[in-house]
Amino acid sequence: MPHQHLQPVGAGRQQSVDNHHTHLFEGPVNYGESVTLTATVKPSFGGTPTGTVTFLHGSTVLGSVTPSGGVAKLTLSNFSVGTTHVEATYGGSSEFLTSTSSQEAQIVNKASTTTTLTSSKDPSTHGSSVTFTANVHAASGATPTGSVTYKDGSTTLGSGTVNGSGKATFSTIALASGTHSITAIYVGSSDDATSTSSTLSQKVD
Repeated sequence: MPHQHLQPVGAGRQQSVDNHHTHLFEGPVNYGESVTLTATVKPSFGGTPTGTVTFLHGSTVLGSVTPSGGVAKLTLSNFSVGTTHVEATYGGSSEFLTSTSSQEAQIVNKASTTTTLTSSKDPSTHGSSVTFTANVHAASGATPTGSVTYKDGSTTLGSGTVNGSGKATFSTIALASGTHSITAIYVGSSDDATSTSSTLSQKVD
């Protein structure tokens, strides 16, 4: 990612800081994954800046770091899904002026998920209850929320709500005798992407 050249902010006899770079984790990340923000404060005429670098999203402070060798790094994993614009501000010191980077955008996509499906009884008997359990797992971030839709081929059987353990269940006595192709579809949420289980072949005697 290219660096941006910034002019110093402030005035006085202090040595100015005229090259203040900030860059984010390379490329988009998924929800729940870590992002490392890096700001490099480079004096115009040598020396090592002291003080604090503050990372901001608008007026919201994401964190403050003391540079080491002119480099400040802040690792976060709580970015929301979407595009977050971040800038870094060097607060200056007795020898160095303040400076602020240009904004850069960090793209955060929904976390990928996988859904697996099991049956409480296979084969089952016509007229008896069968419970299908979907287990939804997110590759990053918290346990997924939302619901799971259960289908027999293209026919929707019903749905279940994902609980705190990532499981959703659906029970039915309506399956006719024969073999049924059951799938569980996690519909996704604001943080997690949708996913569909492999087909479960349910035999009903």
